Amino acid sequence: MYLFVDCVRSEQALLQQKLAQIEKKIIVGGENLLEKAEEQEKLLEESAKELEERKQKAESLRKAVEEKEASDSDH
Repeated sequence: MYLFVDCVRSEQALLQQKLAQIEKKIIVGGENLLEKAEEQEKLLEESAKELEERKQKAESLRKAVEEKEASDSDH
């Protein structure tokens, strides 16, 4: 019985050490890498949205120019 309890305790201590090592890897230089990754993903999504809006605006302007040129050539 004592052997089992000792085994469980040593395994628990090992897992706590591994968790501490993982936490040290995640927080580097006082910066939480998970939060940084989430922030970068948000910025990337915003940039993609802005790029899509610009593409749509450019397409709209292109169509307007084509219509204007077609209208001018008719007269």
